[in-house]
Amino acid sequence: HTPITYLEPNSNSKTISVNNFGFRGNDITMEKNENIFRIFVVGGSTVYGSNASSDESTITGYLEQFLKKSNNEQKFEVINAGVPGDWSFQENQKIKGMLIKFEPDLIIIYDGWNELNFNNEGFEEDQISYYLSYLPQKFQYYYHTPEFITKMINFLEKQQEKQQEMDLDNLSAEKVSRWYQRHSEICELSKNENFMTIIILQPHLDLGKKPLSEFENKILKNYPQKIAKIAYPYFQSSLHELDEKCTKTDDFSDIFDNVDKPIFFDNGHIGDLGNEIVAKRMYQLVFEVMSNQN
Repeated sequence: HTPITYLEPNSNSKTISVNNFGFRGNDITMEKNENIFRIFVVGGSTVYGSNASSDESTITGYLEQFLKKSNNEQKFEVINAGVPGDWSFQENQKIKGMLIKFEPDLIIIYDGWNELNFNNEGFEEDQISYYLSYLPQKFQYYYHTPEFITKMINFLEKQQEKQQEMDLDNLSAEKVSRWYQRHSEICELSKNENFMTIIILQPHLDLGKKPLSEFENKILKNYPQKIAKIAYPYFQSSLHELDEKCTKTDDFSDIFDNVDKPIFFDNGHIGDLGNEIVAKRMYQLVFEVMSNQN
């Protein structure tokens, strides 16, 4: 009944555990133990760990390991609140409607990529009418479901590309403006609810100076995301403005610049090695905000 997506609680596979509240990882309680420093990491499939080999090799899994090794006195709990496909609207609603009930000490928002892939304004009525009137004509000869779906997806992608190419600059500015506003709301909320916030702009294959593997080169050549190079400067400018409202911000778009090993599976998804590198830098940010608080 809402546009907010959640994972099905207590659903497990060989490499993935979804706990009693629908977060990837071990079961938790809503009530926080007094000696626990509770961290939520919020984002899409990159936080969830779509390409991670286990719960422990997600970004949150590595982050919790680094924190526990670094401090024997303080106990940490890092909760993976990532859901594939989530972007700033869903993250904003989820934090305000659910996560604050868990008494977080710190919420880390790690995103940016999904913002480029979704229409933040929702569907326009005239677009829906157009598609509904055109699709039956376009696909009346396709009776097999897989073939129909493939043709329909290709058609919609081409329509989206045409729309984006009309004015990528204005589209980027609008998307990032709403991203900024939603995260600004969370940073303001954190002051009233007494938790810290870190906003992180995630890496993207089309950006930075990473030495690319043969596979990564093929991705970049065959599936370039034109809007990324146009939108990220807007993200970076907005991130600088958020730095005044939030506890901490950081730009991870250059995090793999000196990594010559394969990292990316596509424009944004990364595997275990990438998750570990991201978690190490994230750990440094957590250590920094905790030190400043003390």
